[in-house]
Amino acid sequence: MRLGFLADAHGNPSGLSACLARLREEGSDRIYFLGDAVGYLPGEAETLEWLRSASARCIRGNHEAMLLGELPIPERSEALYRLTDVRARLKSSDRAWIASWPKEIREEIDGQTFWFMHGSPADRLCGYVYPDGDFSSLDGLAHDLLVLANTHYPMVAKRGRTLILNPGSCGLPRDFGDRPSCAVYDTQTREARIIRLRMNPERVLARFDRSLIHPDVAACLFRSPRSRKAAAI
Repeated sequence: MRLGFLADAHGNPSGLSACLARLREEGSDRIYFLGDAVGYLPGEAETLEWLRSASARCIRGNHEAMLLGELPIPERSEALYRLTDVRARLKSSDRAWIASWPKEIREEIDGQTFWFMHGSPADRLCGYVYPDGDFSSLDGLAHDLLVLANTHYPMVAKRGRTLILNPGSCGLPRDFGDRPSCAVYDTQTREARIIRLRMNPERVLARFDRSLIHPDVAACLFRSPRSRKAAAI
């Protein structure tokens, strides 16, 4: 069986739809979305519709938790996130669907144990495990595959018996801003593969009223590894 993973669409239906199409081309039998469909860019309604049409199994991220009032929105970040605006635009049926998303998924498929979440085992919603970070907190996991998100950096790593996968961001990557990513895991070979695509940042932004997007968020779509340290997000 092939499992497709994506995360952190952040209101960008262009990146999400491209990644969903690629996952279908890869023969994904199931598609999992690991949270943060909303925030930053104002295309949340179409983003949610793409996830519905793909029958994606969705996990709540920290932006969904803030949207629903389960987490506070940091005052210094609201100008970037624009979640108050998202609340006003979303239909009640969309909010109810988001509220139904779990904070984690644990499954057994083909004799393997899987654990999926947006953050990290230490903090399901807001935790971060970066590719160049400290993995010691993941020691002793009794899972074959752990899938995380939230960092916007794609990653495949191994810690003990556990394969650790982060599909990166399909909407707002933080390394190459114009290269959304997703991932495929094959339960037969037990191999994970990151897939990176290309998108045109100008076309992404042209779909929206630019007054609804913070300039630093727009700049993230043009980011390269050299420029990322100077960026606000």
